[in-house]
Amino acid sequence: MAEFDNWVVGSETGNGKIAEVFNVRKGEFIIYRLEGSEAIGYNSEENIGKYFSSIGTEWTDVNNLLTSSSHKDRYRGKLAAVMKESLLGKVEGALKKLEKVRQAIINYKTTIGRIEYLIGTFLVAAFACLVLGILIIVPINLPFNVLILKVVIFGIMGGVLSVSINLKSVEIDVYSGTRMIHLILGGTRVIISAVSSIIIYALIKGGILLGVLENSSAYLFYALAAVSGFSESFVPNLLKKTAEDKLNGEEGAT
Repeated sequence: MAEFDNWVVGSETGNGKIAEVFNVRKGEFIIYRLEGSEAIGYNSEENIGKYFSSIGTEWTDVNNLLTSSSHKDRYRGKLAAVMKESLLGKVEGALKKLEKVRQAIINYKTTIGRIEYLIGTFLVAAFACLVLGILIIVPINLPFNVLILKVVIFGIMGGVLSVSINLKSVEIDVYSGTRMIHLILGGTRVIISAVSSIIIYALIKGGILLGVLENSSAYLFYALAAVSGFSESFVPNLLKKTAEDKLNGEEGAT
């Protein structure tokens, strides 16, 4: 009889006490997790373990995706089923199951990452709009036109709308991305939108953009600020075109 045939939850092994048993086949193998460990382990007789080594690379890749305890808890049972398949010598079936688990983990982490990105966007946008709103409402002397504050708010709103609409296209690093990173990246998107709206304001007020319309209605500022906040490429493309036009004009003058 194999030494592990009578192992159950609470049994002492050479490496610690068993906290969870996933599968047992008398005289062949046992798949379990030890207390204080998040990894799945096994004991086997004779050469049964050689089959598991056949999926070692893929197994490591999937485990590298499990960057938190909650992720590991969620998929530990499925990974134990994959290990069982491999120990039974069904390597091809084990690889197929492992790939399904891998895709499930990627989809799950991508969805969670995008939600965290959106939360970061909303949090920074809400805070920024609150501060800007207070500066607009409270009667204090500002060293600049209050219109620019309203323009920034519209730029931020454009950025929030863009993130909300295009959330499914946000790229998430499923291997090394963390909640904090996703929150910061979402907040950075708001900062980009705010800066873009300020640039639009400066270009219009400076007569560089829409020349004769520089003193037009405030709604023109709001609309262009929202557009610049919505599209990350709007201001860079606009600046590039403005620089090219200015350069061509100088060359024509000479």
